[in-house]
Amino acid sequence: MTGSLRVVADDVGQSAAIDDGVTQLARAGHLSAASVLVGAPGASMAMAALADLVPLGVHVQLTAAELVGATSDQVTARIAAQVEAMITAGHCPAHLDLHTSALYGLGPEAVRAGGVLAESIEVAARYRLRLRLPRRAPGGLTSTEAALHARAVAAADAAGLVLPDVLVTEVPDAADVADLLVDLPDGEVELVTHPAARADPADPLSAERVRQHALLATGALAPR
Repeated sequence: MTGSLRVVADDVGQSAAIDDGVTQLARAGHLSAASVLVGAPGASMAMAALADLVPLGVHVQLTAAELVGATSDQVTARIAAQVEAMITAGHCPAHLDLHTSALYGLGPEAVRAGGVLAESIEVAARYRLRLRLPRRAPGGLTSTEAALHARAVAAADAAGLVLPDVLVTEVPDAADVADLLVDLPDGEVELVTHPAARADPADPLSAERVRQHALLATGALAPR
């Protein structure tokens, strides 16, 4: 292993199963940070439980209706409002997180060309937040997307933002953990996880969340 590993749990506030799982992992020292859906019903209680355990970030939620036809200033204001919601709740946000599809404007549900890169960088700079934008371009980008990524990294650097070097969004099976750690690239690697303490019939990702929680609870992928 040559790089450092930063482990971040996503979707805090979405359900009690997720919040309980993330809190358990944070207490055990298995997480570097957690990202909160500040508008979710369970956000306030979850933030209170996690505040003294790990740094908390804002997991921005933007619906298609909020993006279609919106100006850059309007999108910036909507992202900033979610950061302000965490501050108003009495917590100091440490990072800003958006799903890759929203950040870059990728995928079949993309509704805004170019995503919200410029707006996210502006808000992260305003509040001095880390940004979940990998310094090294993810695989599978088109030449146009790769150019967009390069411009975004340059803009983030100009704004003085802290970025992970590499983003890993697939949590490996237990049998593949050793290979992941041995092949960890140089620099800071951020592993995006979605753990939950137990099954939730209302959550279509429930089985995978439970699997990730069980793996993280072993400490095999603890921050290092």
